[in-house]
Amino acid sequence: MPPDAPFYTNMGGGVQETQSQLVDRLGFARNDPSFPWTFVAAFVNMRQRLPCEVTEHFMRQAYEFTLNNVPNNVIANTFVLRHTEFAMTRCMLEALLLISEFPEQENPKSDPMETIAEISNINVNTVRMYEKLFFNVRDRLDDLNYMHSILYPETRQVEIKPDYFLNEHPGKLMLRASLLKDGTNVETIMSIYGTRYHLKELSAEVYTRNLTTRVLADAHRIIQSGGSNQPGIPSVSWARSLTVAREMNKDSGQVDAVDSQMGVGAIGLNTGQSILETVKNLTNDATYEKQLEEQKWMEANRSLDKKGAP
Repeated sequence: MPPDAPFYTNMGGGVQETQSQLVDRLGFARNDPSFPWTFVAAFVNMRQRLPCEVTEHFMRQAYEFTLNNVPNNVIANTFVLRHTEFAMTRCMLEALLLISEFPEQENPKSDPMETIAEISNINVNTVRMYEKLFFNVRDRLDDLNYMHSILYPETRQVEIKPDYFLNEHPGKLMLRASLLKDGTNVETIMSIYGTRYHLKELSAEVYTRNLTTRVLADAHRIIQSGGSNQPGIPSVSWARSLTVAREMNKDSGQVDAVDSQMGVGAIGLNTGQSILETVKNLTNDATYEKQLEEQKWMEANRSLDKKGAP
């Protein structure tokens, strides 16, 4: 592309090529999920022809639609998702596009894009066109550096800031939920979006076990990163309470009374609201496995009922 191409002009900096400008352009092009549309838009805004080297059909369709008003329903529906009225729908779709496979779905399809279309209730051709033009990530899902530049441009430290869940943009919460495993990614994304999608109802014991594991894992990550002495981090306080309760259960109360009170109080309980029985259930692997098997059996029966099995 010549140095005076409208794409570069649109980026600013004039037409003179310096090494610094070349680095900026390369970094911009490599890290922009909407690069295909950004490229096309530069030529549309300058009302110039696309270079003949651009052979991607979807880029030429977008160019003709926006500059020459050539009718195209798929392109039109794709651009609708860019409207401010559909901001959260767009965020939900982008989060789903970051999930490579959907093995937990009841009727998984061979093409993940069809599954995404079904979950999002958006036409599959629109989903494919949106991914190509505005969120071109499907061929780079294994590139961890690229993924983290999208999900955590300021590192995961943002998650331990006060009121993170309330202050962070819902779109970013949905994007980051795509990292979850075992089917919880779709459920969490749709829950933030405001839709219950195949929400699995587990027993209270299983929920408690999963939540405890998550709290301890978050606390471990923070402590390993040097945050053990940082006050005001709830997950570290909750982890302390769980650890103290485990020790009390293990040693039959041979823990210092002050330490016990601090541990139980760290999650908002008073000393009369013991969590020892809960922790006892959590540490009983045999009980947990039995509950998990019962849950799977119940889900299998529900699935058979839906299919009309005798």
